[in-house]
Amino acid sequence: MRKILTLLFLFPLLVSAQSWAPVGAVWTYKQIHCCSPDSTVAMIEVVGDTIIEGRFCMKLQKTRGWSTCYDTPRFHHESNDSLFYWNEFENTFELLFRWDAVPGDSWPTPVAGDTLLWTVADTGSVQVADEMLRNWTVSVASSLGIMYCPITEVTERLGPSSTPFTWVWPQCDGELYTGLRCYADSTISWINTQVPQCALEEPVPAAIRFDDPLGMWYVARTYPEGNIQNPNFAATRTTRYFFSGSMNFAGETWNRLHAQHTWDGSPNSTFRGAARQVGGFVLFLDTLNVIDTLYNFNVQVGDSVRYPDFGALSPYLTVESIDTVMIAGYPHRLYHFSEYPQTLEDVFTDTWIEGMGSIHGPLAPRMPATLGYHYGFPDSTRTTCYFHWQDLLWHHPGYASCVTNILLGVDELATRPITVYPNPVSDLLRVQGLSAKPWTYRLVDAVGRIWASGQWPITQGPRELGSVPSRRVPTCFVSKGPATTPSVC
Repeated sequence: MRKILTLLFLFPLLVSAQSWAPVGAVWTYKQIHCCSPDSTVAMIEVVGDTIIEGRFCMKLQKTRGWSTCYDTPRFHHESNDSLFYWNEFENTFELLFRWDAVPGDSWPTPVAGDTLLWTVADTGSVQVADEMLRNWTVSVASSLGIMYCPITEVTERLGPSSTPFTWVWPQCDGELYTGLRCYADSTISWINTQVPQCALEEPVPAAIRFDDPLGMWYVARTYPEGNIQNPNFAATRTTRYFFSGSMNFAGETWNRLHAQHTWDGSPNSTFRGAARQVGGFVLFLDTLNVIDTLYNFNVQVGDSVRYPDFGALSPYLTVESIDTVMIAGYPHRLYHFSEYPQTLEDVFTDTWIEGMGSIHGPLAPRMPATLGYHYGFPDSTRTTCYFHWQDLLWHHPGYASCVTNILLGVDELATRPITVYPNPVSDLLRVQGLSAKPWTYRLVDAVGRIWASGQWPITQGPRELGSVPSRRVPTCFVSKGPATTPSVC
């Protein structure tokens, strides 16, 4: 029996002995159909090698699963720390990945009718068996303005963590992939830690962990006096928090936490610190290498939790009650804290969900200013969604979508109401209320992916955006003009 080894994130970056897969390598993905519950596993194998235009190539083939839209790019060639694929439409080799890329590097990959634009946000390394493999956090956009995969990881030999190498052509409604489940060749064997085996049996439900490397939070901040019922008081902006890679400190492994804006389409992210969970304690390593307790999920009713930089004489909140909430079929404790009056108008309070953290965002205990609200108004900063990889595990009932970006002031709302309909949309989107100026637009879905962008000419009356694919259901429309940035979500 082949021994299954856990994928570990290590630091610093080390060089792999072999970058790409040998003959016999097998990738296994979960494959689903857009319009039915049917699912299966898709297997892609390296079935041989060949010579094309004097270059040694590995031949890939889908040996299990079905294909209704496209097939795997069949021939891959590795040279000078780069991976190329043979474009059978143009009869030329195209650059797919650069194994030597560093943060900030980018390159184009021409594909049928489009060009993929790759940007590296971060790098790291993983150990599989006795081999060190390099990996990258990358974003993938297109020259047509469509964001195919906002953020994904690519690892030597394992390939992308989301979809197989068929992603050099856009996926169609009939054929979707939901992540790499396992990989094996003659020397190494790897299985995704989130699945029990390559087959499709579901894992036994378990409590989520704060330091889960696949955990992801969306946190919306409305300011200065916005609220859930009327977020248009000023502005609402959503930040995405996620783990990317790991580091060693004090002999322990810490997962690196990053923050990324969702309102400007930038692939750049900011390193906020690192976290590791030990039992019910979540430890946080800040950018100055100072360790502190971020959460203690062992607290009981009556216990107090200290919030640093609270700006109060007694910077503590007390646990008033504990109940439970079901997440992914498992009961998680829900901690309700007391209110702390700060001034005649302001109070501070918090609520934790076991494993997920504060409803004000994963770093709320270190940023207590986000906990404040005026009497009569709910908190201005809220976790809208929590994901485990591509699975939405928790959604705040006060928000229609995970990503809410409303960049419009009170005065602008009074003078120019913006109407977007229908929303969600399946074909033709209409926007009414824009002034007769040139406007650029972006069409964004619930998790921040940009599906369309462009510019409208100067005109009066409603604008229209047609041919919106039915499976890409946008929940947020952002249109930017010469002086203002209206948005409707």
